[in-house]
Amino acid sequence: MILHEIEANSSTSVRRISRDTGVPKSIVHRTLRRQLLHPYHVQRVQELLPEDYPRRMQFCREILTKCRRDPNLFNSILWTDECGFKRNGIFNIHNLHFWEEDNPNVTRSDQFQHHFSVNLWAGIINAQLIGPFELSARLNGVEYRRFLENELPVLLEDVLLAVRQHVVTT
Repeated sequence: MILHEIEANSSTSVRRISRDTGVPKSIVHRTLRRQLLHPYHVQRVQELLPEDYPRRMQFCREILTKCRRDPNLFNSILWTDECGFKRNGIFNIHNLHFWEEDNPNVTRSDQFQHHFSVNLWAGIINAQLIGPFELSARLNGVEYRRFLENELPVLLEDVLLAVRQHVVTT
């Protein structure tokens, strides 16, 4: 009965199986574990187009070549990311899982920067956090360039001069 529920929908929860079958959650959990089933979480990934792969492979080859020349290269890169928060909440990836014997490597494509109310930018270089900085709610190329030219230099003032002089720019 429990395994039938999983076969019908591998993304169902222990709580839902318990409710639908009348079997206590602890027994549902034990049954799934005895069948060597594990709750694998969905990973959100950026959608890639076929033409993206050759460019990414070329980048990987170039960065590996540079790393061989300079083992400390990654400490000289300003690693950055932006994050948007929607008015209607954030999808909680921890509540979505699939019970399977082997990791199904399930992914979920996401759309970013559509109708967000708050955009935040942060960076890290040589183990030092830069930011966070609130970006324009409707971020576009002009606004991001303004941030890079006017705001980022101010944020980097707290980074040691020796580190700033070796920041990778290409």
